[in-house]
Amino acid sequence: MVPLPNFTTHDAKIEGKSKKGIIPFLKKTFFPPGYKNFGDEKFSPFLQIKKNEEVFFSIPAIEAAINSRWHQAMAYWIRPLCLYAIFLILFAIILQFYKVQDVTEFTQVGSGIFYYIGLYLLVNEFMQIRKYKVKYITIFNLFDLSSIILGMIAVSLDFVFFVPIIYTVVTLILWIEMLLWLRLFSVIAINIFIFGNLLKKITPFFTFMFILIIGFANSIIFLLVTPSNLTYTLEDKNAEYSFTGPIQDNPVDTIWNAILSMYYLSTINLNSYSDDSLFKLFIFVANVVIVLVLFNMIIALMNDTFKKAKNDGNIGLLMYRKELIDDFERLDIPFNKLQLHDSPYICYLQDPNLMKKWMKKSQELRKTKLYSWFKESVDKENITYDGVDITPWYKLILSNENQDSISTPDHMTLWF
Repeated sequence: MVPLPNFTTHDAKIEGKSKKGIIPFLKKTFFPPGYKNFGDEKFSPFLQIKKNEEVFFSIPAIEAAINSRWHQAMAYWIRPLCLYAIFLILFAIILQFYKVQDVTEFTQVGSGIFYYIGLYLLVNEFMQIRKYKVKYITIFNLFDLSSIILGMIAVSLDFVFFVPIIYTVVTLILWIEMLLWLRLFSVIAINIFIFGNLLKKITPFFTFMFILIIGFANSIIFLLVTPSNLTYTLEDKNAEYSFTGPIQDNPVDTIWNAILSMYYLSTINLNSYSDDSLFKLFIFVANVVIVLVLFNMIIALMNDTFKKAKNDGNIGLLMYRKELIDDFERLDIPFNKLQLHDSPYICYLQDPNLMKKWMKKSQELRKTKLYSWFKESVDKENITYDGVDITPWYKLILSNENQDSISTPDHMTLWF
């Protein structure tokens, strides 16, 4: 059992009542739901607390609490996922028809559905902006907003003129957004988390590497002014013939070409472009630094980062689910209509190995604060929440820290 009674239950006042009639039905069918006009104190403690993410989501009891709310949240988010999938499919089909100027009734109907879904999703994003304000600015929300707006703009522009680069970029953004929507499923969510961690870890090193590559590229321009001619020698019994080929193209004639030549140094033999010994020495040093050192360093860095991100993949999954649950449970949808299970107790089957792992880790994190309340006030003597003295509650938790957690039997309740 999760040792936090009423951790995921809401105030009864926010459950709401389901309105009946044609207008409420049409509104619920064709318009996205709004958000409840309540403060955080009306929602469950799970939504109120500020989490120390890396530590908080490592707790098995928290995982059980999230999983207990996830299936209902996922059932809601499947609808926007399906709508966006239709939006993406229609985007691809409509552009192809208009590209070959084959406009039919099917194309016109598809365009109407495309714009309706786009407006539906766009209204949903605007309501999130109104609700969360600055907190709305996350990578997922920015992709949500930009993909819808750019998709609708691209289709509208296609009626007038076709610009390949615009549609290339917009199409890529729309497919990335589709991938982000698929984080509803655990396997995709974990891989997105791993990719994000890899990107964050290697970005500083990539910056260092590209600055060094640009330095080599800018330097080599002055060494290779004019590439040498290719000379071929043909011998037979009576004579020897020499042939001189045309002057080779300069692979470093511009700074951009020089950068590309340095980046692809492992696949390009620049030694054949000049007989100058200083140039050959420079290429040797560049090969050692860029190909031998930098490329192997980034492979090693990515390997270590991947292993750590893979181990923390479940934490990333829970983080994504928590965000979607948080947004879902703030929507103005009657909870009794959705049959949310607001039981004060959550029971789950403990994995003994997982419990032992957490017990061991909890010793390392004993002094780490796992979460904090929005209205928590702490001083040396009194700890209050919303004006209520909760010092005894803190003392109870601290007393459990002194227990030998490793020796605790697997079937006992976990305190944290």
